[in-house]
Amino acid sequence: MRAKDIMTPCSIVVSPDTPVAAIARVLVDYHISGVPVVDGDKVVGIVSEGDLMRRAELGTDKRRRRTKAMCARRPMNMDGTGGLPS
Repeated sequence: MRAKDIMTPCSIVVSPDTPVAAIARVLVDYHISGVPVVDGDKVVGIVSEGDLMRRAELGTDKRRRRTKAMCARRPMNMDGTGGLPS
């Protein structure tokens, strides 16, 4: 099985300057658990439900932070033809 066999083509993305509240709304509205962060044509990170929950657990949810300050760094970029990591 390859990534392309189970992946959903990416049509929903956010920018590094998207407010965190707006990202939470995107996840809820589109029933997704994570969204790629794109700067121009480059994927620079991903924000997941887990990223949002950890912020609340750490008490940092009171500050307004931009996406670039919290997204997962060093995303893996695959073309959909590679195998899944074991």
